[in-house]
Amino acid sequence: MVPKNLGGQGQVKNEIDTSHLADRKFALGDSYHRGNFERPFTKTEMVYLPETDLIVLALSRSNDFIYLEIEVFSGNEDSGFPSSTYGVEFDTDMDGRGDILLWAKGVDSEEWTVENVSVLSDSNNDVGGTNPVIPDGNSGDGYDEVLFSKDKMDDPDMAWQRKEASDKIHLAIKTSIVDASVFMWKAWADSGVADPTLFDYNDYYAESQAGSPTQNHEFYPVEKLNSMDSTCWIAYNFTPTGYEPGGCVIVKPIAPVDSPKSPNCRRVCTSGAVAAVVCTTVCD
Repeated sequence: MVPKNLGGQGQVKNEIDTSHLADRKFALGDSYHRGNFERPFTKTEMVYLPETDLIVLALSRSNDFIYLEIEVFSGNEDSGFPSSTYGVEFDTDMDGRGDILLWAKGVDSEEWTVENVSVLSDSNNDVGGTNPVIPDGNSGDGYDEVLFSKDKMDDPDMAWQRKEASDKIHLAIKTSIVDASVFMWKAWADSGVADPTLFDYNDYYAESQAGSPTQNHEFYPVEKLNSMDSTCWIAYNFTPTGYEPGGCVIVKPIAPVDSPKSPNCRRVCTSGAVAAVVCTTVCD
């Protein structure tokens, strides 16, 4: 069963374009503490790698396959594009831990192929360490179970990849493997560590080891965690509350406002991109 070249984009997520900051050797939007990496630069020298800069992502679904289209800033075919590894994590129970990973080192093929494609799972639920998303120093063993690879073809059409033009990668995985109608997902372009057994990276590498693409950061420039770009967790087929670990929608607290009725009482409000403002009165 071979994937089809589906038309339309389904769910679309725009990502940060770091190309306009490439000459200045820094990036915006990177968050080590949320495991959301915006660092399409080489280690130390901060040379920009356009094929690791995620620009637009699109996820769509058919009865047979879930498709992911990954658009990067550009790929230089003369240098071997696509030479990065591209992937998507699926969190089927929305706890901030990836459950299934589709992982593919790019190949120069405009036809669907299973070459360099693997599917992994987390058999002991330790991706993300003790506390999902945030760094806690407990790296576990990441994605430890291989469901599909060149050496494991029990289901020979489980996952696929193809290249489109010089800036897009298509990935496909059977819907039966993800086995959920609602889930969270996040995408990757990784020419650096590219090792799923080390997920989540911010548990395995301390911030001082990881470095930073933020120019005024104490750990600038990027070090161990370099040449990669990843997203926050994106909600599929449900409206996020804003409290999902690592989610793209975040409920932000609003500064307390003193109540005019009592100097010991204050109004505390929260709001999110998908939720109305909710306020309560708190008294000492």
